Amino acid sequence: MTPIVWPLAAVMLVQAMLMVATVTVPVLAPELALATKIEPHWIGVYSSLVFVGALVSILLGGSLARRFGAVTMSQIALGISGLALVATASGTVSAITISAVIAGFGYGLATPAASQILANVTRPGRHGIVFSLKQSTVSLGGLIAGVLVPALVVGFGWRAATLFVGFLVIAGSVLIHPLRTSHDDRQPRRSTTLVAPLRSIRYVLNHPRLRILALITFTFAAAQNSTNAIFVTYLVEKLEVPLVLAGLIFSSMQVTGMTTRIFLGWISDHFISAIRLLGIIGLLIAITLMALAFIKPTWSITTIFVFAGLTGIFVTGWSGVYLAEIARVVTPEHVAIATGGTVFFSFFGAAIGPSIFSLIVAATNNYTPAFIAIGTAAGLVGVLVLRCQRHTTIYTDHNQHFGN
Repeated sequence: MTPIVWPLAAVMLVQAMLMVATVTVPVLAPELALATKIEPHWIGVYSSLVFVGALVSILLGGSLARRFGAVTMSQIALGISGLALVATASGTVSAITISAVIAGFGYGLATPAASQILANVTRPGRHGIVFSLKQSTVSLGGLIAGVLVPALVVGFGWRAATLFVGFLVIAGSVLIHPLRTSHDDRQPRRSTTLVAPLRSIRYVLNHPRLRILALITFTFAAAQNSTNAIFVTYLVEKLEVPLVLAGLIFSSMQVTGMTTRIFLGWISDHFISAIRLLGIIGLLIAITLMALAFIKPTWSITTIFVFAGLTGIFVTGWSGVYLAEIARVVTPEHVAIATGGTVFFSFFGAAIGPSIFSLIVAATNNYTPAFIAIGTAAGLVGVLVLRCQRHTTIYTDHNQHFGN
């Protein structure tokens, strides 16, 4: 068995469980709205709060992973996010709000740790496929949540559903524990002061290729997280789809996103540069979301499943490509820091996007303008990236050294 198998499996498990933790509440949002008396389209604010927490931890995550070990930080991430979901079962608005931020804090800790683990075991020329495999399990987590959570809600109620999923996430931290011995990458003398996180952002902004990746991921993440946050509510509220069926449609979106991430990673390794591919994806995100905005309740369930699948392909399939590009353009010892700095912009977009989406829906009493707005933003970035690549040279590989 090759050295990468167990580390990759552990990272994939962590990513899947953390995704389950962060989308459980959006998936059961229509039921939660009945208990809290909050309009369900405001679920975008919950998803924004998740990534507010992630914004803090993603900056600390790179330094913490290098000091305490990437596996240890992954375990802590699972424990924090699982406990936050357990606390959500209290049902109070204040507890749900605080739990969203805490769950996001756990989510953010894991991303630099995962990149550090994989960068140490991935052979050159395989970054695209390996990192896309890792990111595919984000969609796997969404698939699990889409199937499991509505069934638990219907059978046992939404509180029991959050408790069960919370403890399931915590159990994941136990499963990856054996990897701590075989992949001990701790550097105890590393600094974890507040200076280090700010340096990771500065590192990204001073690096030409990372800078454009930050713009891409900011915009695409806003579109992706808005879609993930609101999708089940959109199906139930506008299209009058039952919750369990809406969960299955949401899962179908995750399935196509999962398979597409692997395929796009392979393409970026062999046929087309990652930057050009991401520019094309921006245009496809715009087209997909604008089409999604005009789905009607009279359309067949089969047609809705098809649109959900297309949404998964284009709106959620891109992240492995950009994470692999980070690993390509920096040295292995700087991958965690570069990932932390770049993913900060991803989480910033993910924090802003859903709240803007919810505000537009609240202001217009219509989902269509919100989908058009976030789709247009992604399309404009796609055009900008493709034009810049043709007329400038800022995309040439540029490895910078990151001082300690």
